[in-house]
Amino acid sequence: MKDILNFARLISDDNRLKIIRLLSDRDMCVCELMEIMQVPQSRISQHLLRLRSEGIVSDRRESQWVIYALNKEILEQRLERLEMFMRGPASELDCMKDEFDRLNHIENRGLLSEKLTKGCRKNPQSKKTSNNSKKTMPRLRTSGSVGKEARV
Repeated sequence: MKDILNFARLISDDNRLKIIRLLSDRDMCVCELMEIMQVPQSRISQHLLRLRSEGIVSDRRESQWVIYALNKEILEQRLERLEMFMRGPASELDCMKDEFDRLNHIENRGLLSEKLTKGCRKNPQSKKTSNNSKKTMPRLRTSGSVGKEARV
């Protein structure tokens, strides 16, 4: 799961996504990426460093230039793992076994929505109020004030 999380963080930046997309069309140097994206060289280099450290991008030297290329095989593997995590049968994920054990335990007890639905239907007459439900205390006679209700 840690590798999926790292990959998700890696592609969560719009500039890194743009770099990946641009390098999927052809190999480029930093100066080309700077010109296309209109982002400073230091920022492009930092993004390329992160992509290279995860194996998504590789570099090669051609005389004085460093050319960056997308490692399409590794990118595909990472995308497939992310897709399997997001779309595959969740109950088969080893990294979430504990969570699904707890989910099964909750389902065995009954879902909250079912409990709420049953609770509303359980005693339909409990909502009816009778005329006798509101009772007031009898009137008491006190000196100086006749006919006031006693307050409790």
